[in-house]
Amino acid sequence: MDLFKETFGVARDDWMSVRSRSEFVEVDPTDGCGKKIAEAVKEDKRHVWVNGSCILDSYGLNLLQDKASSLKGLFILVHNGIFSFNGAKELNALVYHFNNDYNPFIGGVNAWSSTDLDTTVLSDDMYKPTEGRLTATEIQNKVVFYMYGSFLPSGGFILDTPEYVSYFNASGNFSFDGELITDLLAPFGKPRWQQGSWHDF
Repeated sequence: MDLFKETFGVARDDWMSVRSRSEFVEVDPTDGCGKKIAEAVKEDKRHVWVNGSCILDSYGLNLLQDKASSLKGLFILVHNGIFSFNGAKELNALVYHFNNDYNPFIGGVNAWSSTDLDTTVLSDDMYKPTEGRLTATEIQNKVVFYMYGSFLPSGGFILDTPEYVSYFNASGNFSFDGELITDLLAPFGKPRWQQGSWHDF
């Protein structure tokens, strides 16, 4: 299943045509991703395209929570970077993590090493290899998404990061609001269920 095509109606390689759509406002989060997003969104701009890594700490999530509530939902897409949530928050948003040309481990340096989460995400104790195919270090060098705390997203997550690891070190209530998802994805077409793509055993 091609998550990008299913969501936006175009191939992953055509991502620039999606980013340039009038629905999106672009954010370059050099500092304070949550604050930058909260400042950029408004009633007619509820779709945010974040260029690069986004670390949402509790302060940033508080700002986003207030903004998302007042705007009746946000669509947050983080592109080509690491992405993290921290804290116990409800967030009225649909979150999309999209990496098409990104490696968190380049030149012997892990991208998490320059964040406040370096000792957590890069701890060997966090990773227990399951079939002996990857070492703990190989797994940690593939982590692009890390969530911790207790989190209640109402719009859901789309983690479109093939070959990489999304790590949930958290409790979550994944009870999504279908009306919010439909509303936020309406500009791009309606998502469709692909028969045989999901088996609920």
